[in-house]
Amino acid sequence: MKRLLYLYFLPCAFMVLFSCSKEQPFGSVIDIHGTPEYFSCKSGRWIPLKKKCALYPGDSLQTDENSRVQFKFDESTVSLEESTKVCISVKHADSKKAITIETVYGGVMSSIHNLDTLTTSYQITTPTSVAEAKGTHYFVQFVHAPRVTHVHVFAGRVWVHNPLLLVTPVLVLPGFYTSVPFRHVPVVPVKLNHGQLKKFERALGPRHFRMYEKSFKLRHGAPHVPDRHFTKGISKTYHKGIKKGRAPGHKPGPGKGSMRSGGFKHKG
Repeated sequence: MKRLLYLYFLPCAFMVLFSCSKEQPFGSVIDIHGTPEYFSCKSGRWIPLKKKCALYPGDSLQTDENSRVQFKFDESTVSLEESTKVCISVKHADSKKAITIETVYGGVMSSIHNLDTLTTSYQITTPTSVAEAKGTHYFVQFVHAPRVTHVHVFAGRVWVHNPLLLVTPVLVLPGFYTSVPFRHVPVVPVKLNHGQLKKFERALGPRHFRMYEKSFKLRHGAPHVPDRHFTKGISKTYHKGIKKGRAPGHKPGPGKGSMRSGGFKHKG
């Protein structure tokens, strides 16, 4: 497992060396709790984070079990939960900008607004998944054991795929989540229940939590169903969708609220 994380984080280390000369900041820290740290590509060392601290492409951020941090770029915000480590990557090619939050471990909440999808792309990567969004609110978490990524979508659309496998991405719509096990395709999206949404109340904030609770028509007090790890038994519906030339999980469910109603055809 350590070797896997080392190989995953190595490209980010090389990126730091080449991006340090860039003076244009990517964003800035707007809120901190506890004592998070960041690896500054300017100083070349880990130092404590402070509010209004400028962040540059190539910088890495890290929180422990008692700290969190939130930073802003353009009109979007990104929040790192406890015990999280990420690296900021910004690449330019042919007048287009690709923003990537490379997640080594932990959870990342993204609230993306007014993103010009013609010139800018935003995605969160983990050792098992790539979650690309175009104006949305979603949470990505990578769990060491059993090496699985969970993607929860609250607003907008997110395309999720395993970078190790050449298959069509899964489209996840608001109110659903998917999981991506190591060396497996993403599972058919599953509808969030109230207990799962409750876990994100602090990260979402009271206003967004109530809005999503009403929008998703979730019943308060419903029994909590934990995120499935999906270490084996990948959905047969997913593979049937591939064989028929459709996006994975395209087979519609029998009715509203169905556990299989989260599979949607991928467009674009």
